[in-house]
Amino acid sequence: MKTLNRHNIRNILAATILLSAIPAASSAAPQAEVRRAEIVHLVDPIYPISLSSMGIYEGSTTILIEVDSRGDMTDWIALSATRMEFVESVARVIDQWKFKSATRDGVAIPYSLSLTINFKSDGLMMSVNGFQMVQAFLYGNFNPVDKPLVAKFSELDNMPRPTKVVEPAFTADVPKDVRNGSVEMGFFIDTNGKVRMPVLLECNGDIRLAYAAYDALMQWEFNTPTVRGRPMMVRARQQFIFSSSNGVAK
Repeated sequence: MKTLNRHNIRNILAATILLSAIPAASSAAPQAEVRRAEIVHLVDPIYPISLSSMGIYEGSTTILIEVDSRGDMTDWIALSATRMEFVESVARVIDQWKFKSATRDGVAIPYSLSLTINFKSDGLMMSVNGFQMVQAFLYGNFNPVDKPLVAKFSELDNMPRPTKVVEPAFTADVPKDVRNGSVEMGFFIDTNGKVRMPVLLECNGDIRLAYAAYDALMQWEFNTPTVRGRPMMVRARQQFIFSSSNGVAK
């Protein structure tokens, strides 16, 4: 996973708050032209030799790739797979892939690609779907086609508990009169209890509240989510309530 710099954090949060504030387009309203991110250089994953030796000659995996407004991959996760060997094969080459950023009315924006890779011992096929992360978290349209690697909360043995919590903080240049409001973030908790791919779902107040929530959330850690004792990634939400007089409540 690559580390986001401050510029990328601002781009991701500004884009997601803009998208979450846009009402459903009516038939009379002009729709913005969105061009999804594209893979412009691809290094093919190699079919796992270990599976061929076991008499397994095909399979698939669906991955989610986060691309920032500069066209850089900031993170990726596997949503599903028929065998983990296919995920491992992708992991060996994905850092070599190159992307072209998505645009909205000609302006570069962060984007997420859902990519299904169908492996066969004599070749592979890929199917790419694009969606905004805020839409995926709000409506749950991740659509994995194989064995899920992301659990539902109802399937977990226990609710994930934070083992490390960092409260949002502001720099001295943020006026106290804008430190009131609320922010809701969506994110994944991976099998190591780390926060992955945070996305802004809602911001009631100054955008700098979202910056502070993002910076803090990226430092949070959780106990490992499990399903029947097996570590599983899970999708979660966290609300931050800001008060300039009483601190921050979560």
